Amino acid sequence: MPTKQDNPTPRLGRMGRVEREQRLNRILSISLYSVLAAVVLLVVGGFVLERWVRPAQPVARVNGVEISTEEFQKRARFTRRFYVQQYLSLYQYLTSGVVDPAFGVQFQQQLLQLQFLLEPETVGRQTLDDLIEAELVRQAAAEMGISVSPAEVDTAVLELFFSYYPQGQPTATITPTTAPTSTFSPSQLALVTLTPTVVIPTATQDPAVEPTATTIAFPTPTVQSTEAFGQEYQSQLDLLRTDVQWGEQDLRNYAEILILREKLKAAVVGDLPRTQEQVWARHILVADEATAQQVLDRLAAGEDWAALALEYSQDTGNATRGGDLGWFYKEMMVSEFGDAAFALEIGEVSAPVESEFGFHIIQVLGHEDRPLDNDAYLQYQDQAFDQWLQTRREQSEVEEFDYWRERSPSDPDIPAGARIN
Repeated sequence: MPTKQDNPTPRLGRMGRVEREQRLNRILSISLYSVLAAVVLLVVGGFVLERWVRPAQPVARVNGVEISTEEFQKRARFTRRFYVQQYLSLYQYLTSGVVDPAFGVQFQQQLLQLQFLLEPETVGRQTLDDLIEAELVRQAAAEMGISVSPAEVDTAVLELFFSYYPQGQPTATITPTTAPTSTFSPSQLALVTLTPTVVIPTATQDPAVEPTATTIAFPTPTVQSTEAFGQEYQSQLDLLRTDVQWGEQDLRNYAEILILREKLKAAVVGDLPRTQEQVWARHILVADEATAQQVLDRLAAGEDWAALALEYSQDTGNATRGGDLGWFYKEMMVSEFGDAAFALEIGEVSAPVESEFGFHIIQVLGHEDRPLDNDAYLQYQDQAFDQWLQTRREQSEVEEFDYWRERSPSDPDIPAGARIN
């Protein structure tokens, strides 16, 4: 019969506890390693996503050709850099103490406009449109057999971006401008007391004129010698790499698309006729339809147009000269204004015409085919080419991916101390 000393049960119990502790330690170790492995995978996965996967994802696709997030972000940062530099230049001038207080408000408005343009979604929208247009230009140029040589890119980089001319700066070509003249009928002369100055209005002269896009240019320091150019070139490249991660190839790609666009424009609209149907008109611009009707009632009662323009018109660019817009072709104006003006007979006054600027009362003073001066002709070509590109975009398969908004960069930005309210 076994004794208490020979009973193995207590030893077996101690061994069971040891085994359970060892098993628990193994489980804890495995769990810890699993958590660490998961964390490492998350970190590595996030790095891979941010470094390689996401930059390669498309923000848009044009007829099957993708525009990558990386290209979109680099161009957006380049655009932001331009606006920030422009803002700081204006801000420094405004705060220098040399600005006449009478013009201070205009400078502040320009600064506020630049602050708006620097909103990430605003810059992103502009950038995406520019890149889509660039791809449409590439595809159209390829179809027409238009190309750009490396030598042309070399020249563009030197001249357009650095104002460097190894063979000497070319002499500017002066294009003579012939002002067209008209013989006015007695009915036309009865409408106005003075012969108007024949002026083609620009977008900054009158709010009814359709605004044109601003081309962003690379900062252009002027250099003279080859040695100075080499130093300046490298210095600018270093700044671009630091500020917006642009390298030399990015600069060359940008130059190439500028050249390609000009060549394509020459092929598409280079032979547009210089003579266009034009209207000579004057207008009174007011804020609302009720005020427009008051002006019409006073005109019907025989009051002087020029006096009413001076009293009512919010178009300060021409209110002091009776609202005279001079001669213009239809596409120079916003569509509502142009359609209404070209539908009027000479001497006829329109009903209130609403546009994005307010309500216009228009009177046509002349209507004839007239030659465009050189500046107006260049503007006409630009507008025709922009319309051609818009039509091509509408006829193409263009996909946009909404996440471009969240991927639109917010740097570089205006320093906090330089912002105005």
